[in-house]
Amino acid sequence: MVISHWFVDLLVHAPDLTLLGGPPKLGFGLWDYPLIAMPLELGLTGAALGYYWMKAGVMQKAILRPMLWLAGAMLLLQLYNWLAPEAEQVGIALPLSAIIVFLLFVWLAFRVDRARARAKE
Repeated sequence: MVISHWFVDLLVHAPDLTLLGGPPKLGFGLWDYPLIAMPLELGLTGAALGYYWMKAGVMQKAILRPMLWLAGAMLLLQLYNWLAPEAEQVGIALPLSAIIVFLLFVWLAFRVDRARARAKE
């Protein structure tokens, strides 16, 4: 578990999160209120990307293109998650496509970091 992710989950999850594996179960349940949850998720993600961009300093120009690709892919996946119909049955295609998408995000994040490392040299 990543503690920063736990705090983000606290905002949107129903009371199903625990601190040490037992009661009390915590969560504000904002997923039940999409008009609040959606902008909140976009804002938190945008803030995280903005923070990374700020900390990049002189390397900002070098990471711009790969960072835009990463942000665009994240936005597209989030829009798909919000707008696509929910799967009625889960076959092998869903977990396989999830693995492929996760690998794509790892590759895009790697490209951002590689551009940053090259600019640092």
